Amino acid sequence: MKGRVGKTDPFRCPLSDEAAKVVQLASAMRRGDDLFPAQRGNGYVTDVGLSKILNKMGEAGRTHGFRSSFGTWAQETRVPPWVSDGCLQHAFGSDVYQAYHRGDGFSERREVMARWADFVTSERDAAQRANLRMVK
Repeated sequence: MKGRVGKTDPFRCPLSDEAAKVVQLASAMRRGDDLFPAQRGNGYVTDVGLSKILNKMGEAGRTHGFRSSFGTWAQETRVPPWVSDGCLQHAFGSDVYQAYHRGDGFSERREVMARWADFVTSERDAAQRANLRMVK
């Protein structure tokens, strides 16, 4: 989720079973309110810190690529745009559309996030995932 603390609306995020496992594992290292604390000092892992980890792993992808890969997958698997945008906490539609559609699509987003988790963790889909990777 993008945004500054205190400057964004509350956001309910449905967790897939795989994401819940990550949260459970990370809880053992939790410091205060930070589920993913920085290795040194106070605070949390930032996008810069995550980029350093990706570099050490030899991974060409970048943090923004996670969001764009999801968007591409959602489009190619025919997830309705209002649902995929909701998964990324993006506003969808005009101000008028938003005024008449106030639900957050939580149950629809839960289903999509479970399908996304299955996709990114499945050996069967490895070849298709490779097509989502940025090639230099």
